[in-house]
Amino acid sequence: MRVALATGVACLALATPACAASTDNPRTTVQRYFAALGRGDAAGACRRLTPGSQEKLKEFADRVLRLKRPSCEGAIGALLRSPNGAALRRLAHARITRIDVHGKRAEVRVARVNAPIDLARTAHGWRIDSEPSGEND
Repeated sequence: MRVALATGVACLALATPACAASTDNPRTTVQRYFAALGRGDAAGACRRLTPGSQEKLKEFADRVLRLKRPSCEGAIGALLRSPNGAALRRLAHARITRIDVHGKRAEVRVARVNAPIDLARTAHGWRIDSEPSGEND
């Protein structure tokens, strides 16, 4: 018991790749994404997305949000500052209700969120694989 606790504390303190593998799962990825949104950490939220999803958000920032410097971080930051920003921040307290893993793909259901969250297993672990939707308010 003490060894397991010490290993867990060491993993948190060191954040080594070996430790990351032990905590990398769809639930943790979604929780970290939601936590980043809750603190207004656009860069932290983007790190939980697949490269393809980051690129789609950059395009969304350009085409829909019309940001001068389109980026994933810029898009999330703008969305957090929008009228719907408070709802995004509240996701930090959302309850995950179901996780279905099918090989390198996963689907996470969250209470009070209509659509499931799709994830993909990448070389860097589980990442959210989604496409932005919505309109500029």
